[in-house]
Amino acid sequence: ELGGGFFEEVEEGSSGKLMKLNMGTRGRLVDSIDSFPARFKDLCLECLRVGQAEEGSDLPDMSPTTLLINWYKEGAEFKWH
Repeated sequence: ELGGGFFEEVEEGSSGKLMKLNMGTRGRLVDSIDSFPARFKDLCLECLRVGQAEEGSDLPDMSPTTLLINWYKEGAEFKWH
């Protein structure tokens, strides 16, 4: 099972439990890349190959182990992106 998803369950007084984004205005999901369909790792390696093919590139080979995905709600704050 993926590490909890983009939402977390929180208590809201008499309203009971609600699902809220786990990072304020965005949801973040971080887990082992092996927890996702193989296509995610393939995409990561394809992007690496594109970068390595650029003239002057010295990007080393890699073996991705962790995947981080952000999901932004409408009107979300983009801090350092």
